[in-house]
Amino acid sequence: MELTQWTRLQCTECQGDVFTKTFHLVSRQGGGTTESPIGWECRACRSAMDMGRMQEEAEVREMERQIQEKRLQLEQRSAKPAPKSPSLSVSS
Repeated sequence: MELTQWTRLQCTECQGDVFTKTFHLVSRQGGGTTESPIGWECRACRSAMDMGRMQEEAEVREMERQIQEKRLQLEQRSAKPAPKSPSLSVSS
């Protein structure tokens, strides 16, 4: 399933949604520094994030939302009274 809109990802451990980009600072002899990326960390629980897993869980949440929406539609349809068929009367 593909997400059709931007979805806020959540931490797989605590469901937090604020993350910090983590990196090593590296330098070389003679000058110059740069960042060497490590990944992302949840600000709430400090767990390292697995982007693939977070995206999969977001897709599952979206599928569950769609299923719930379909269930509500079916319940609403079954709650409506069936239309009455017109009665045929014979006059004499």
